[in-house]
Amino acid sequence: MIRLQVALIFPLTFTILVSAAAAEKVPIGRIGATTLRAHSGNRSVEASITTERRRAALYENEDDSTAPERSVVRAIAITMNGQKIIVPRSVTFGLILPNRAELVVGAGISVLTIEGGDTTESYIVRIEFDSERVKRMTAASALIPDKPLQITTFYRQTLEERPPKKQ
Repeated sequence: MIRLQVALIFPLTFTILVSAAAAEKVPIGRIGATTLRAHSGNRSVEASITTERRRAALYENEDDSTAPERSVVRAIAITMNGQKIIVPRSVTFGLILPNRAELVVGAGISVLTIEGGDTTESYIVRIEFDSERVKRMTAASALIPDKPLQITTFYRQTLEERPPKKQ
């Protein structure tokens, strides 16, 4: 009986440790691509955050012409089990000075978290997605991470052929 309990507990403990390791925060490079990988069950997710340096306003007294060059997120690409996930371009707007990222794979919804900014302009952005598309994005100040400043919900749009109206 004890051998059976040990045989059942060890794999469960190992799974929890692997899941915890997948949730490690990774530094984001100032230029180029930073890739995160995580697995859970039969789901394998890869997220790539591409950054570049350009003039970008961070503070109220700056605009893009007077701001210094800063690292900004140019693109985010996500794949699940080799299939590309649709990531709206608006997800990357305002991601200036990205510092760290974390990828957590869940049973239904997975989350890519990006932390960045500087001092009072620091932020935490959570990008929630399923196996097809990004569903929601929340942005919060790093000073009060549990109170989002912005919640964006993304919907799937399809163009359907409608039958012509009878006149």
